[in-house]
Amino acid sequence: MAAVGAQTRRSLRAHPRQGARLPSVQPGGARRASSDPFGQCLGLPGHMGSLVCSGRHRRSWATSVAVTTRAPRVLVVEDDGATARVVKGALTEAGFTVETLDKGFLLVAVVLRFQPDLLLLDINLPDMRGDTAMKMVRRAANVGDVRPLPVVILSGLPIEQLMEIQGHLGAVGCIQKPASLDTIVDRVCQILSVQRKDKPAS
Repeated sequence: MAAVGAQTRRSLRAHPRQGARLPSVQPGGARRASSDPFGQCLGLPGHMGSLVCSGRHRRSWATSVAVTTRAPRVLVVEDDGATARVVKGALTEAGFTVETLDKGFLLVAVVLRFQPDLLLLDINLPDMRGDTAMKMVRRAANVGDVRPLPVVILSGLPIEQLMEIQGHLGAVGCIQKPASLDTIVDRVCQILSVQRKDKPAS
């Protein structure tokens, strides 16, 4: 009986429960064509800003929490209070659990505590650059303290500069501010493979 129990435990470890969806991403930055409509660099007119996506976002290094077990979590790193509030409100209405952060030096501690599934990252923070803070998170992930997570840059920098930072940082995409809330929410939903709660499925 003990041998059967041990065999069953080994089988469960080898074959995790089915039904859990583990979305995955891959660092990008190169502009290339893709059959994925989000896998190309997209210029959005007027107030919608510009959205740039890697297209190479399906690999197992990213999100390791099954978003089917709880509401997916998004950490918004943004020093402008008004922007942080409206982005948090839109994501919350869409079904996400959201926290905001306005300083880079606290990023590792907040990621450890909150365990987000995705990070929306501004670059120009008051105490340090957002990409510098994110590199600290990456180093923590390398030593096993923090699991890797997908990053979308949300910044008002020129789009060419955002694409360069995206490549260096290994982010899954970038959105140039100003951008519509729908653009931001839809991009987050697409990366995490979830349906937004505030709109019926099309």
